[in-house]
Amino acid sequence: DEARRERLMKAAAQETPLLRALGLAHHWQRLMDEGRFGSITEIAEAEGLDLGRASRIARMAQLAVSADVKLTHCDG
Repeated sequence: DEARRERLMKAAAQETPLLRALGLAHHWQRLMDEGRFGSITEIAEAEGLDLGRASRIARMAQLAVSADVKLTHCDG
């Protein structure tokens, strides 16, 4: 049980940055959908991030949607 718990904790710790970035991407998309920001450039400036990094994070929201659609079609 202890070894299993340790493996699960390590797996969760490794996924944290990825999950955090995915959550941020969805948050930014919602901000743009609501009209609070007009572009990822505006968000990058507000967050104090390099535009390239912000763009890579923002694209994760689209990848997640694409993966979800593919999984939905496979479950058919």
